[in-house]
Amino acid sequence: MQNPSIKIHRHLLKVAKLNFPTLHEIIRCNDIIDVQRKRKTSLFEFVAKTIINQQLSIAAANTLWSRLQALKANQQCSLAQLFIESNRTKIQACGISRIKTEALIRLGYSNQQIHGNKIKHMNYEQICDWTKNLYGCGQWTADIIAMFYLNLLDVWPENDVALKRNLNKLLPDEICHEVALEFSPYRTTFAQHIWRAGNIVVV
Repeated sequence: MQNPSIKIHRHLLKVAKLNFPTLHEIIRCNDIIDVQRKRKTSLFEFVAKTIINQQLSIAAANTLWSRLQALKANQQCSLAQLFIESNRTKIQACGISRIKTEALIRLGYSNQQIHGNKIKHMNYEQICDWTKNLYGCGQWTADIIAMFYLNLLDVWPENDVALKRNLNKLLPDEICHEVALEFSPYRTTFAQHIWRAGNIVVV
C-alpha cells in the first residue's frame, strides 16, 4: 500500500504543475510532509497551547508556553490544576493576555469534558461547533484542532493571517480560498507548504 504522505505529495505536485508553477517549486523543495503524525499531547493541553498561539508568532507563543510550563513545574501541578481562579495573576505574569487567561481558566474548569475520545469521531462541522462552545475559541482554533490533533486532510484555515499573507505574496493576482480549493481534498498539507514558504512551522 502506498504511503499516504507520498500520495498526497504527488497529487499536490500534479495540481501545482498544471496551474501554479511557482507553488510547484515550493512544494517540490519542501518535500514530503508527514500526514500520519502521532499525537504527543492530550486534547486539553493541545487546546490550551492553541489558545496561547492565537494571533501570535510561533516564537512568541513558544516563549509564553515555556513560561507556563515553568510555572506549572514550580507549583508541582497539572495544567488543569494550574488554570484556576487563584492563579489568575500568576498566569498573566507569564505574559498571557487578560482574555487568554480567562479562556485558560475556563478551560481548566471544563477539564473533565476536554478529552480526545469525545471528538475523535467528529466530522469537520462537528469539530467547529464543539470548539466554538469553548470560551475564547473560534474558527481558527477549530481549524488547528482539526488539522493537527485529528489529522483531517482537507482543512483550509481561512482566517490565518500568515497563510493569506504568504499566498498573496506568491500569487498576488489570485484569490486565496479559490487557489486552495484547487488542492482539495488535501488542503491541510497544502496549507503547511504555504506556511513553510514563509518559514512558519505550525507544529
